Amino acid sequence: FKKLLALDSNTNEANYYLAMIAKRLNNLTETENYLSQIHDGERFLNAQAELAQIRLKDQRHAQVKQQFNEARQSNPDIASTLYAVEAEILRENQRTEEAYTVLMDAISKHPQDNMLLFSRALLSEKRNDLIQFEADMTELVKRDPNNASYLNAYGYTLADRTNRLKEAETLLQAAIKLKPNDPAIIDSVGWLLYKKGLTFEGLTYIKKAFAASNDEEIGLHLAEILWVSGYKNEASAIWQLLLKQNPKSETVLKHRAQWDK
Repeated sequence: FKKLLALDSNTNEANYYLAMIAKRLNNLTETENYLSQIHDGERFLNAQAELAQIRLKDQRHAQVKQQFNEARQSNPDIASTLYAVEAEILRENQRTEEAYTVLMDAISKHPQDNMLLFSRALLSEKRNDLIQFEADMTELVKRDPNNASYLNAYGYTLADRTNRLKEAETLLQAAIKLKPNDPAIIDSVGWLLYKKGLTFEGLTYIKKAFAASNDEEIGLHLAEILWVSGYKNEASAIWQLLLKQNPKSETVLKHRAQWDK
């Protein structure tokens, strides 16, 4: 890879893979230096995300903000995507309000961008702002009524966070008709059934969804329903499996502590 750099050939690829090697060796200064040399191309977005993660862990928040501002100025054709990447990185690092501010700014500049609107909707739900969530989801479904991801997110949240189960059912029936084999949608339907008091039926759906995905959130749904149904050993086994996949998952540890008292 260094020879490629010397020959000025495939430099973005070379810089990216050299950065990943340095990262594996825990040489973050070298990792950052290589990533900083990637200014465009297929590796550009990944490089921006990796750079931001390094800098946030080092508490260099202002540098991350400057990084994305400069990236958008030099790459205006993907500015909206860069906003979404910045917001996601901030959210992952528990900087929820900063992420929300980024999305508000982004949507003011790109009001017709569905990706940004969807990101704000999902973050609004995390912020317990269901009014904003519903406003954004209503607009998204209006713009794209056959988008299974929108229908699923809207229906699942109504089932999980409100008592508007009939509305949730209408949305989720439409979603699963569009994508009958999608584990996330199958899980949402199962969760709706559980919320309606149809525990066995819900368990059947969620077991199917987890078998197809091993997704953490779906696994937590499965563990909860097993636990409240009296299958405590089976629930514990699911928690153990999830922790084997991600031993440091605070979400799983908190969920197990909540139920396994």
